[in-house]
Amino acid sequence: MQSQELELYLQKLDQSLGSISVSEKAEIITEIKSHVIEAIQNDPTQSVTSVLRSLGEPEQVANRYLLERGLRPQLAPKHPVLKWLVVGFLGTFAIMVFGVILLVSQFMPIIHVDEQKGRVQILGGLIDVNSDLGQLEIGGLTLDNFDDENDVRVFSGTKSLKEGNWNSLEMKFSNGKARFEISKDEALHYNCKVSKNREGSIFNETDPERLVLDLSKMAYSKCTISLPRGISTIVDGKNGKINIERPNGPFKIQLLNGKIDIEPNESLAYSYNLKVVNGKIDDFENDASEAAIAIEASVINGAIKRN
Repeated sequence: MQSQELELYLQKLDQSLGSISVSEKAEIITEIKSHVIEAIQNDPTQSVTSVLRSLGEPEQVANRYLLERGLRPQLAPKHPVLKWLVVGFLGTFAIMVFGVILLVSQFMPIIHVDEQKGRVQILGGLIDVNSDLGQLEIGGLTLDNFDDENDVRVFSGTKSLKEGNWNSLEMKFSNGKARFEISKDEALHYNCKVSKNREGSIFNETDPERLVLDLSKMAYSKCTISLPRGISTIVDGKNGKINIERPNGPFKIQLLNGKIDIEPNESLAYSYNLKVVNGKIDDFENDASEAAIAIEASVINGAIKRN
């Protein structure tokens, strides 16, 4: 399939990927192109324009890949004509100085935590967790509003962990929002909205001991999961917000950028192992008894807050 629109999109993506190596750029561009072709083959009613619109602007897509690799997103020039006029008047050196100043002002500090408003902003607002509004914004998309997008698909249902002989749940996601609450019965209940169409199950049931909820290939996801009592839960996410409400089983959470909210059950004892590289951690009451439930969480850029 040859499309001038697709080729132009891929050229902009290549430019926006910036400091990523040539080989990785090639893999990313090939992956995006294959996705567009496959989407149109699976649904001939779709146009190249609609598929590209669902992916987002090339700069936004590039920023997601840069974030996954721990690299700082690129700032795309918005007015090329104006740029060259300035070059003509001020010279190349002046433009370089201006670019450095703009970059620093846009992305420094890396993280800003507003405790009064319950807000965490990372990389100049590229990731914005606003607890007062109950919103999570990543790359310009507010997850609480992305339900209206045409490519959203909903997965919901129930899993019996006893029938599968699973004693733990593992969740993986790239960009998203997840809320964990207590199930009213002995089953696991889930409701997930994702931003890419996907055939089949979002669960991987091949591990005999662990049920895996894999959303790592989704651009965005938003889930509410009700956990049976005592179930062990592992969460591995890149960018987003995680809410844990009154946990009665062990948790182990790894998050690259974002915020983790923990609401303890006052009648239970917890043993906390919490770490934030850049950001803030609230005070939690740590219990050293053997009966204490282990809560382990780490965030590179962001915050761990107590609700």
